[in-house]
Amino acid sequence: MLPASADQPYSRLRGGVLARVDGMVVVRGVNVYPSAIENLVRAFPEIDEFQVTVRRVDEMSELEIEIEVTRGDPAEVAGRLEDLIRRRLSLRAVVAVRKSGSLPRYELKAKRFRMR
Repeated sequence: MLPASADQPYSRLRGGVLARVDGMVVVRGVNVYPSAIENLVRAFPEIDEFQVTVRRVDEMSELEIEIEVTRGDPAEVAGRLEDLIRRRLSLRAVVAVRKSGSLPRYELKAKRFRMR
């Protein structure tokens, strides 16, 4: 945090604010922000809709992402998304392909993330 000065009476956070802490979940010891997952999923124009579920399995959290693929090979798109999440977030996620129109549609991203 940078100190306040006379012309700027409030302290500033170096780098700015990345995300809200209350939306963060811990999956296998990694802090995961819903906005980070959404940014990675939205990097694929082939993916129409998605839903993320965080499940507790034997004291550990598992991340599952369900996607609807509108074009291209669904298995290939799912594999690329799994790889991108592993490289960017150092996290293993299970990506499951669902048929088009089967996932619920939400305006707010918070509804796309479920805890089980």
